[in-house]
Amino acid sequence: MRFRTNYLLLGAAMAALLVPVVGGHAATPAPAWPTKWPSSVAENTRLQDELVKTDYTAEEKRNILTILNEESDEARAAWLKNPKRAPHEGFPGLDKYYGAKGYDEATSIPDRKDRILDILAKDNRVFGVYTISGHHQGMMWGWKGDGKPVEILAFFYRTFDPQGRTIENYFHTEELQLYVALGGKTAFPKDGLAAQVAEAPKPGTPVTERARPAPPPPLPTTWPPTKWPSGTLSPKLIKWLSEAHWTEEEKPVLWRALAANEFVAPDYNSPQDFTVTPFCGISCPKGRRGFDYIDYLAGSHAYNGARSVRDRFVETDDIIVKGKRVIKVFHGYGHQTGYLYGFPGDGHFVEWKEIGSGNSGAGLRAEELQFYVSMGGKLQFPGKPPVP
Repeated sequence: MRFRTNYLLLGAAMAALLVPVVGGHAATPAPAWPTKWPSSVAENTRLQDELVKTDYTAEEKRNILTILNEESDEARAAWLKNPKRAPHEGFPGLDKYYGAKGYDEATSIPDRKDRILDILAKDNRVFGVYTISGHHQGMMWGWKGDGKPVEILAFFYRTFDPQGRTIENYFHTEELQLYVALGGKTAFPKDGLAAQVAEAPKPGTPVTERARPAPPPPLPTTWPPTKWPSGTLSPKLIKWLSEAHWTEEEKPVLWRALAANEFVAPDYNSPQDFTVTPFCGISCPKGRRGFDYIDYLAGSHAYNGARSVRDRFVETDDIIVKGKRVIKVFHGYGHQTGYLYGFPGDGHFVEWKEIGSGNSGAGLRAEELQFYVSMGGKLQFPGKPPVP
């Protein structure tokens, strides 16, 4: 099964939050962008233009070029001949549920190619979104290689020291699609889906007005602000936000992105909020509603904000802003109080991770392997009992 880009959902069990380390701006002149771009971005002329026109510092440009070169085909070929550094597979969810590391960097996808869709740097930090493509040749989580083409959406965030050495490196890939592509099965309670469809508002149903959330807080007049938006809780993140070199252009962009994660009181009680039509990908006329690949597997968008997770709260894990562009990592959580893709609500805790990258084509993506298991789904690996 070859992944379709429209179905790729990112994000991930983004459970680890990088420790922010603020680096000073380099005093040396910024290196020139290459006349011949590394293979990791050679075909992405949009991103090339974006990099050239952005006012990156020497430090930021150096760190971006380091990553572009390291993710190139040439660098990967060299590493496979002499693998001195530890690989970063970025499959923590599959490894966790399988019970062991189930991916071999050299044999699982030996013709692997990484192509960067988006990359953004600020001070000593770099975030990015990319695809991994190739053919399934070696063992992966119990499934033998059968030569099928695979394409996986992934992301990373990384920090550097003033000399350009990596301090921390975090990778994660979209794992539910990879699990299904390898041969994994998913199942959604048919009786629960039928009951959820039956309780969904019908066309013409009056919208029940609910309490609206307070408007987002205005941009603070001093920086750093004395109070951050409610979803900004991590002391490490707050330290990074307070110490980074934000321009006057970037501050309102950053603030809006953080305030967007304010708790939103459920205001979904119309037919538009629960769609039982066949999955139509991110090109749906009403726009992306989240959990695209689970929609595809279940056959409908079976998440209802007013019933499924009534106490939903969204917390920012990490964020980077450069100019007017943003990449944000966040997670939602609460208690399953109603049907969720056919799984009945019994009050148990659910959570999911998401990433937003508006300029890459990746858009807003959720880590759906974690979410599927969280709501009650089972995974089955070759030769092993169902988990969890």
